[in-house]
Amino acid sequence: MEGAGEAVCDSLQLRSKAGLPVSATLPNPPTVGPDVRAVQASVSCEALEGGLEVLHALAPEWSRLCQEGCCNEPFYRPEWFAAYLRAFLADKKVLFVTARRNGQLCAVLPLLAGRANYYGVPARVLRVPANDHSPRFDVIHRSDSELDEVLKAIWQCLRDRGGWDLIELREVPQGGAAEWLLQAAQQEGYPTGQWESIPCPYIDLAGAAGSLDAILARTTGKFRANLRHRTRRLAARGPVKLVRVDRADPAVLERFYRLEAAGWKGREGSAIACNADVRAFYDGLAREAEQLGWLSLYALECGDATVAMHYGLTCGGRYFVLKLAYEESYRECAPGHLLLREVVGDCLKRGLAEFDFAGGWQDWKAEWTALTKRLFWNYIFDKGVVGRMAHALKFRLVPLMRRRSASPAAPSGETE
Repeated sequence: MEGAGEAVCDSLQLRSKAGLPVSATLPNPPTVGPDVRAVQASVSCEALEGGLEVLHALAPEWSRLCQEGCCNEPFYRPEWFAAYLRAFLADKKVLFVTARRNGQLCAVLPLLAGRANYYGVPARVLRVPANDHSPRFDVIHRSDSELDEVLKAIWQCLRDRGGWDLIELREVPQGGAAEWLLQAAQQEGYPTGQWESIPCPYIDLAGAAGSLDAILARTTGKFRANLRHRTRRLAARGPVKLVRVDRADPAVLERFYRLEAAGWKGREGSAIACNADVRAFYDGLAREAEQLGWLSLYALECGDATVAMHYGLTCGGRYFVLKLAYEESYRECAPGHLLLREVVGDCLKRGLAEFDFAGGWQDWKAEWTALTKRLFWNYIFDKGVVGRMAHALKFRLVPLMRRRSASPAAPSGETE
């Protein structure tokens, strides 16, 4: 989430959370010159406004786009957005910006137009159709040696269409195509900026040669000893087994929702079952995932009890765990860790290359891996008064005020 990060970039001068330079420029930026002439005729852009009918019309080409390139993750697929639109945006229109080369789809950027009170400034915002249930986002694109031309065409389409004071692209992986859009805008004098979000941990399975022991060897000896101890404690309470379900079985989904709601998420009101729209999203996503062969609902069972569960997706040779839940009465056995170990073992047997936590860094995840994917919120501001004011507030005034409020008080009688 954005609030967990810090302002790290003003006009793409990256800074870390500690305020130290990370990189003066974006990694391997495309060659985007300052001229603003029309792009070559081989690339054309179109902004299509609508809902599921537009998405379904684009879906076959969109799916091939993901399968052929570097966007083969569930969060970039049309099926993900279809589930999202049905659950959260049933009455809203989405702007689908498409780029084609010689008639073939080579990029898609879905955006949602709206208004927001931006640090007290009323602003027209184009933002990603996503929320806290969307782990990450990028311009969906094909691997292309001329991607810079495609992204420049998308930028020019957004620029010429107008009607916005700022564009907000959330949770973009470092080096993603959305960063290149910022480069194109910055080259033309548009204010831009980035905020670093919470990094996403992942476990590299490809380098383990199919061995769970090799994965565990990367953890600390204390952690492994705790796993062995907790395994014995759980086994003492009944026979333990791992179950994986690849169907959107309403009974299995209901079991997951109940388990999650019975814990701290239910008490805080953040469990899936606490919100009808959120439940509709995960129900719909499960149905879409079943059709594609993605769905991976895991359960760790001890006797007749379900002690931990995953709502996960398997896509592009990787496993993504979207939601986790465990039975708190078994807390002393750390069922969440025990389930994760069994799931990692199953992923290795299935020949998967990566276990993606699909969520922000947490202490307990760090016990499994030190590897993370850096994510950024990316912003482009219009050159008008509102855009420049919003940029100045977000990337200059507000960070300055935060730094000052965090600074030690000056000694009595002294001023800055």
